[in-house]
Amino acid sequence: MPQPLPGDLIDIHTHDSIRAKGVFAVENLMLHEGKIPDDTADAFSVGIHPWFINRDYRGNEIEWLAAIATDKRIVAVGEAGYDMRRGPSVEIQRELFEIQAELADSVSKPLIIHCVKGWDELLASKRRIKPRMPWIIHGFNGSPEQAAQLTGGNFHLSMWVKSVLNGSLGRVLREVPTERIFLESDGFDETMDTIYLKAAEAVGIDKSALAETIRNNYLRLFVR
Repeated sequence: MPQPLPGDLIDIHTHDSIRAKGVFAVENLMLHEGKIPDDTADAFSVGIHPWFINRDYRGNEIEWLAAIATDKRIVAVGEAGYDMRRGPSVEIQRELFEIQAELADSVSKPLIIHCVKGWDELLASKRRIKPRMPWIIHGFNGSPEQAAQLTGGNFHLSMWVKSVLNGSLGRVLREVPTERIFLESDGFDETMDTIYLKAAEAVGIDKSALAETIRNNYLRLFVR
């Protein structure tokens, strides 16, 4: 399984990545795109995004997802989740999400989660599934109180890049235990060096110390 080198800045969630020295990127492949792992990134996640559940996914698509999820370059399942602003009915989203959450457990890989206004559904799914593998919220942009609730419930949080850069997640970054934190570019045109620097300033530690903590988080959750 791919592993970051000492000193690497981990980008836990990106799209259409371009290799950068000193950055370990996990590129997200969404099932509807038809992409497969290649040499564009160090590692990959693969899943069915709730926005794009617009076909009969119960047949070959699920079989394909289950097959590709075993690839050693695939380090996580997702992004999967709930979006109450866009996508099909909550019932269909729930079915697809729970299929992917159970797949993550079956292949022993973390689950990357997209969640917009679907927190109650997400927590209910977690209670039903009782997952064995870590669940990571990508693009977290909530309040310190919500962050505390989620991390207290054994979630990990990858912070929304725009809110890291503009400082609005400062209190969250200071209050969330650093062993629960990841950072991401989500495909935006911003360097991971800048993202880590801004996050480290908010936490009140050196950038290299934050990078080492996040690398250790990755090794603990992803390398088994």
